[in-house]
Amino acid sequence: MIFGKYINRYYLKYAPHLLVGLLALWTVDYLQLVIPELYQMVINGMNQGYVVVDGVQQTFDMTFLLDKICMPMLVVAIAIVFGRFLWRVGIRDSTVRTWSIRHILLMDSTPRIRASKNCMKPQP
Repeated sequence: MIFGKYINRYYLKYAPHLLVGLLALWTVDYLQLVIPELYQMVINGMNQGYVVVDGVQQTFDMTFLLDKICMPMLVVAIAIVFGRFLWRVGIRDSTVRTWSIRHILLMDSTPRIRASKNCMKPQP
């Protein structure tokens, strides 16, 4: 059972880690949709010589390429790297912590066997 009265308190305890990880995951997913839009502007600019941005036709030159495409792409790439780090640490950290706690709880419910010189007896 993943959800039970004993384990739910640990999910609540590590909920901030899990929520940060989920928020970072959704942010990374959104930012990965921005990259193809920037590539589309590059392809349209190379083919037509101009790019339509927000309904305004702009010439495709080096300043436009650097200011409107390369810099946003660099910012998005850095944000994706940072976001991937956050969601891996957030989700994985909270999962590992709750899993180890779940394992400890399950191991505590099974009888332990204590080794003695002559025989194996269940520990009280």
